[in-house]
Amino acid sequence: RPESTTNHHKFVLFVQDQDSAVQKFAEQGISAEKYYQDNFEQSLLNKLPPKPMPMTEHYIKSVCCLPTDPYLTDNEVENICKLIKSL
Repeated sequence: RPESTTNHHKFVLFVQDQDSAVQKFAEQGISAEKYYQDNFEQSLLNKLPPKPMPMTEHYIKSVCCLPTDPYLTDNEVENICKLIKSL
């Protein structure tokens, strides 16, 4: 609605197979995305020598997120929950 605003926060999930999860959401019209896509420790912008960041690498490979929407119907929320449970 024109008088409404949203803060566009994300709902982040840890999943077993990130690519498969994003694809399954897309098939249902849900715009899931890989949340952490870069390890900034390894970035060319970082002037320090790289060091191992195992948890960062874990997040990059196993996290996806769903956009929140204040106008989802109860039925849409239930369908999203069923899909999450099936992952």
